[in-house]
Amino acid sequence: MPRQSIRVKGKGVTRTPKNGGPTGTQLPSRRPLMTLTTSKQVRAIASPVRLEVISFLVSLGPCTVAELAAAMDRPADGLYPHLRALVHAGVAVAARREPGPGEGRGEAVFDAAADHFSTEWDEETGRGTAAFMEVSDAVLRAAGLGLRRAFEARAVRLTGDKPNLTCMHESGWVDEETLAKVMGHLREARRLLVEGRTQRRGQLVQMTTVLVPTVRKRGAAERE
Repeated sequence: MPRQSIRVKGKGVTRTPKNGGPTGTQLPSRRPLMTLTTSKQVRAIASPVRLEVISFLVSLGPCTVAELAAAMDRPADGLYPHLRALVHAGVAVAARREPGPGEGRGEAVFDAAADHFSTEWDEETGRGTAAFMEVSDAVLRAAGLGLRRAFEARAVRLTGDKPNLTCMHESGWVDEETLAKVMGHLREARRLLVEGRTQRRGQLVQMTTVLVPTVRKRGAAERE
């Protein structure tokens, strides 16, 4: 049965904390791949904020809430409910860092449960479509929220030699070779953004990509 990726993906992150993160923390080994098989797991991921949280956890490795909040440019207090939901669903893991001499209770440390998350989809029966669509809807909601908030904050540059927003819808006929080229360019753009999660310099941006075969309705009843 083929897996349909929801594109929450890292680059072989190890259990070693990055950027001077917390040490002395006992966390379970991260799986290479986690297939979302329960409705609880799908619901946990299918949130614009939690999609972003799990993406940053995948890239950062074990980190505290303060470190995660700094990387995401979000208030730390607002991340706790989302982290609890991810941990409760088994999509993220949590542990206490061993306190140093004279310290009290160790600080909570969080990590993604896997390097890569996916759903399953059966081409013959369509089983798994609902789960994939639920997560995809969250991806599209995240794009809409980001676009609206950027305009409200007047953070958008549409003109000049350094625009920071593009919004487009394109259709075209492609053969397999051209389609492979398009997918390659999209992978490269994603790679650049994934690398940027751990650097916190310049401007925080988001990108949403949907490439799908076009299927036309036929007949006089077509309404689009």
